[in-house]
Amino acid sequence: MGCFIDRCRKVMDDMELGIVKKKDGDLYSAFTIRSMRSNIRVVQSFVVATRGVLRMKDVNKELVADFHQFLLDKNLAKNTISGRLNGLRFWIRRFCGEKLLDYCGERGKYPMEITTAIALSIEELRTLYI
Repeated sequence: MGCFIDRCRKVMDDMELGIVKKKDGDLYSAFTIRSMRSNIRVVQSFVVATRGVLRMKDVNKELVADFHQFLLDKNLAKNTISGRLNGLRFWIRRFCGEKLLDYCGERGKYPMEITTAIALSIEELRTLYI
């Protein structure tokens, strides 16, 4: 079946070339692909630190739980952890749909922190800088 990380990289290369598209037929944006590559690098560092290699048949619920703990141990923000886990879940769902994995992932969402965005009006900016 091959290496999970290598397969992810191959699909991302095909996304950049426009060979692999979204379900609606649109191309993946450069930002999305860059984000996916960043996420896979984190998965790769986890694999190197804990398993050495990640074969498709080794992707399971325990792997996701171990990856979650790996991220928690790094003291990352909840939103970062949630994003990294969702990135891994994207690949699991994709490869499950292609019948490359037996494990299809969990349905639940990972908790995120509530953040507040504050924007200043033009008048408030003028007051600050004039």
